[in-house]
Amino acid sequence: MYGQTDSRSNRTVYFGGTPWQANAPIEVYWSHSPIKDVANVKTPTIFFAGENDARVPMAQSLEMFRALRSNGVPTRLYVAPREGHGWTEVRHNFFKANAELEWFEKYAIGRTYVWEKIPTDANSDRTKPTQP
Repeated sequence: MYGQTDSRSNRTVYFGGTPWQANAPIEVYWSHSPIKDVANVKTPTIFFAGENDARVPMAQSLEMFRALRSNGVPTRLYVAPREGHGWTEVRHNFFKANAELEWFEKYAIGRTYVWEKIPTDANSDRTKPTQP
């Protein structure tokens, strides 16, 4: 993530250097990486990514999604077009709320959730988040 995020300065101090400098603190970076322990994850997981997120780029969510999926963990990844780190479009937030409620109903309570209707318009195909 260090090379992808717009927020590196605090990581450089926290980890004791960059990952590509001479004598880089690679072990420190690796020991704090969530991908390191992904083989132990069993909890169903949902990811929401903004297509234009500079803080936690979509590629980071995609990497974890693919790792969990390949290990048989129930997981979903939703990507909102045009969105950054915090989703701002009303339709995307409405979609996200429904997806979260459905996820919790299924995995925490064990029942089916009926989605609230999302208002549609001529651009409805472009405004809904997608999943791979």
